[in-house]
Amino acid sequence: MLLSLDLGMHCGWALFACGRRLASGTWHLGKGPRARCDEFLRQLLSVVQAQQVRTIVHEHVPSLHQHAGVDAAHLFGGWLEIIEIVRVRTGAQVVRVMTPEVHAAAGVVKQRAPKGLSESEKRKASAARRLDLKQQVVAAARARGWPVLDDNEADACFVGVVALTKGTGG
Repeated sequence: MLLSLDLGMHCGWALFACGRRLASGTWHLGKGPRARCDEFLRQLLSVVQAQQVRTIVHEHVPSLHQHAGVDAAHLFGGWLEIIEIVRVRTGAQVVRVMTPEVHAAAGVVKQRAPKGLSESEKRKASAARRLDLKQQVVAAARARGWPVLDDNEADACFVGVVALTKGTGG
């Protein structure tokens, strides 16, 4: 059994076995850092133990500057530590896949910003591109017949697809 994750305060997850997606969803983690970490650990450990997950795969952001801010980067580091705790407790293998691989599996292409924009225009264009990318990933998941509710769940599904394509777990 393979569990794939899209890490964040709304953590997408998907379970795969025999090369097929069995279930997926989004964990909406608690308010405040302590509650979020406790909830993530509880959810992750529960699924890994109950489903006998042998491989945990997560999307890895290539560099911290791609996070929305410092808090998000710190939170990402916390998620990685919790995954490590679960690995030690359960013996599950942990694998990371890079964000560009996830986008490629979904068949979406990240657009580059036009040149010559002011800082304000760059921020607005970047936000619009992020929203468009999220919508494309959701559409790609639904086109595969996966009834995903949001981009977090869709990303987790494609994280699993990348891992399976590489012959990892599941």
